[in-house]
Amino acid sequence: EAVENFEIVEKQFPSDASVRHELAELYLRQNNFAGAVEQFDQALAIDPADTAARKGREAALKLMPASAKKKTEQAGEIRWVEPHKPLPAFTLQAFDGKIWKLADLNGKVVVIDLWATWCVPCRAELPEFQKLYEQCKDRPNVAVISFNVDDDPAVIAPYVAENHYTFPVLRANALVDDYLTVAFLPQTWFLDGEGKLRWIHEGYGGDAKWLDTMTAKLAEFLEQR
Repeated sequence: EAVENFEIVEKQFPSDASVRHELAELYLRQNNFAGAVEQFDQALAIDPADTAARKGREAALKLMPASAKKKTEQAGEIRWVEPHKPLPAFTLQAFDGKIWKLADLNGKVVVIDLWATWCVPCRAELPEFQKLYEQCKDRPNVAVISFNVDDDPAVIAPYVAENHYTFPVLRANALVDDYLTVAFLPQTWFLDGEGKLRWIHEGYGGDAKWLDTMTAKLAEFLEQR
C-alpha cells in the first residue's frame, strides 16, 4: 500500500527528489532492485550532487543479479533533441591548466561530452568518446572536449588517469547547472562553426554503433560549413 501511495505522489511531484528516495527504499524492501536504481537515477537527474542517491544506487546494483545489473546499467532513454536555449559564452579551465573559451573555438565544429564519475552510463560511454577524440584530435576544424559535473573535483583526475583518458576534461558544474533544467547524463553536444549549440544526444545504452553515429553527425556539421 505504501508503494502504491508513493507511486501516486511521484507523479504529482516529479521534481521532488525526497519522494524518489522514499520510493527507492520501499522498492528495496520488496527486492525490486531495478526499480530502486531507477528511482535513484531520477533523484540524480534532479540533483547530480545527491550523494545519498549515488550511494543508494551503488548499493542497489550490488544486490542485483549479474544479468539484471548489466541490463540496468545499459538502460536509459536515448534520443536527439534540439537545445531549448543558446549556450552562453564560457571560459573554463581543464585539469591540465589550459583555459578554454567558447570564443576561441569559432570556426570549428565542437563536440562536448557531459559526464560524471558516478554516472554508470557515462562510464560505459567514455571509452567510445576517447576513440572519437583520438580520431579528431589532430583535425584543425574540429574540437572534442568534455564537461565534468562531479561535485567533488578530487575524484576526477584519479579516474581519468586510471582509465588512460586523454581528452580534455573541463570543470563545468556551474555552467551545466545554469543551462540544464534536468542534468540527464551522459549528453553529447554538437556546436557549429559559429559556436552555436545545435544538437544534443542524450543517454547511452551500450550501442555498438555509438561511435559511427557521432562520426556521421560530425560529418553533417562539417558538410554544412
